[in-house]
Amino acid sequence: MLKRAALEGAMETLKDEAKDIAGQQRELADSSRSMGQREGNEQGRQLADRSERLSNDVGKLQDRLAGQKADAAAQKAASARENASASEESMRQQDARGASEKMEQAAQDMQDARDQQVGEWKKELTEALDESIQELLQMAREESAMEQQARAAGEDNAKRDQLRGQQSAVKQGVERTAERLQREAQKSSLVSGRAQRAMAEASQRVEQAMQQTTEPRGGQQTASSLGEAAEALNRAAAALARDRERANSASSATGFAEMMQQLQEMARRQGSINAQAQGLMPMPGQGQMGADAQATARALARQQRGIANQLDELGDAAGGERAGELAKEARQLAEALEQTRVDAATVARQQQLFRRLLDAGRSLEKEEREDDQEKREARAASGDDRFDPGSGAASGSAASRFREPAWSDLRGLTADERRAILEYFKRINAPRP
Repeated sequence: MLKRAALEGAMETLKDEAKDIAGQQRELADSSRSMGQREGNEQGRQLADRSERLSNDVGKLQDRLAGQKADAAAQKAASARENASASEESMRQQDARGASEKMEQAAQDMQDARDQQVGEWKKELTEALDESIQELLQMAREESAMEQQARAAGEDNAKRDQLRGQQSAVKQGVERTAERLQREAQKSSLVSGRAQRAMAEASQRVEQAMQQTTEPRGGQQTASSLGEAAEALNRAAAALARDRERANSASSATGFAEMMQQLQEMARRQGSINAQAQGLMPMPGQGQMGADAQATARALARQQRGIANQLDELGDAAGGERAGELAKEARQLAEALEQTRVDAATVARQQQLFRRLLDAGRSLEKEEREDDQEKREARAASGDDRFDPGSGAASGSAASRFREPAWSDLRGLTADERRAILEYFKRINAPRP
């Protein structure tokens, strides 16, 4: 994820630098008549030097993109480098107007490079999510069907052996789906912690159902275990459907920019909570807070709990353990505010949380920069095994539409989870323009 985030950030930074240079070149061209020759020559030399440095930086980025097999972005970076070099040459020939036009094109090339590469990476992620969602729903249907078979099988050993074989196939499918999601989670924080936890729970339920099929005289218990596995698989599919929508609207493929924005926003909100809480501290000898102050403290507690919940969502992404620790601290502060315990110690802890939120963002940026500098090693892919969900999946000309799940398929889900899955099918089955 950090490697891709570094490339995303580098393309954005170089685009901004090219736009800034182009703007200054344009200003120089417009004001060249009103300034002295010596001043104009000096500014022109500085802008030519900046253009040269930009061209070199774009060339280095081009090599890194090629090393990551980001071919579309690498081609656009090559075009940007050529335009930046042409801009430098025009600038040394004192043609600021022509230099500005070339540098504007270099900026556009870098924007196109980022857009195309982010688009490719997002497509890779969303296709993996789509495939995983389809597999999970198909396996949930198979678990439901086996639940009915288990209830009907009773103590029939032949039928129980058949169930055991079917459950083994589902277990292998779940393992492959989980492995795919783990690979995608390493590339993007847009695979949420909630989805990963739901997938882990589904894997556990499927494993438990597998064990139940080996137990003698456990017909009804086996059926119940299979039903729980089906519900867990549906919940995992619903969580991934929400991630799919989030990925579709994200401005980056890694979710890194969104994560940084979230941390900055949470730090801003924490600073506001801190300022209001400090104003609630009773003066020495004043005693307890009044009714209005207590109501304000409880309102701040709700805001503090909202920050804790948001940090929980980051807990399994790049913020990892740090986000989880910050969420725990934010929740404890919310409890203190709820109980109107606003004293010097509480305010000090709030200030510390504020600083830690800022530090978390800086630390992630530092990790991104460090990863940007580390030596990269290409590794060939191996293995082409994949889980085939079977006859339930559409293929050929019918692959443009997928069967929407029935109410019985979505049993055990909350209203929001059912809505997420149905909205997902509505979108993928919509006519393409």
